[in-house]
Amino acid sequence: MNKFIGIIVVVLFLLQFSFLPAFGVESNLLLALVMILAQRRFDFSGIVWILICGILVDMFSARMFGVNTLSFVLLGLIINLANSFFIAFESNRVINSVIYFIGKVFFDVMKYYLGAVFVIIGITEFNAIIAPKVFSFGYVLSLIIFTIFAVILLIVYEKLEKISGEKRQRLIINKS
Repeated sequence: MNKFIGIIVVVLFLLQFSFLPAFGVESNLLLALVMILAQRRFDFSGIVWILICGILVDMFSARMFGVNTLSFVLLGLIINLANSFFIAFESNRVINSVIYFIGKVFFDVMKYYLGAVFVIIGITEFNAIIAPKVFSFGYVLSLIIFTIFAVILLIVYEKLEKISGEKRQRLIINKS
C-alpha cells in the first residue's frame, strides 16, 4: 500500500504545485490525503507520509517553513481521535464529509494561529499572515469543493486499499 500512497502523493503534489496554479486554482490537495491517512492509517507509516506531505507543502509554498508540517500532524492527531468516536460510521460518506469540512476549517484557523506564534517567538519575520475569511462566500465554496474532492479521493484510496489487500491475500495463498 505504501507504493500506492507514494504515487498518490506525487500526483497530488504535481497537481497542487504545477498544474492547478497554471489555471489560477489555489488548492490544498495534500491536505485531503493527510485527512484520509489520519482516518484510515494512523500508524508509523501513515505518520511518516503525513510528515512528508507537510514538508513538501512547506518547501514549495511561500509561507513560513514548518507551519504546514506541524498543522498536518496536529490535524492528523485530531482527526484520528474524532474517527475513534465515529468508528461505527467509518464507511458513512456523510460523516466523512462533515469531518473533512470541519477539518479544513480547523486547519486554516490552526495554520493562521501557528503562523502568528512563529512570528511572535521570532522563528520567522514573515509578517503577512493571512487570516482565513471564514464567513466569505468564496471560502465556503472552496470548503465545499475541497470536501467533495476529499470524498472522491477517499473512494479512490479505498479501491486501492482493496486492490492491495487482494494482492496480499493471493501472495499468502501462493506461498502456502
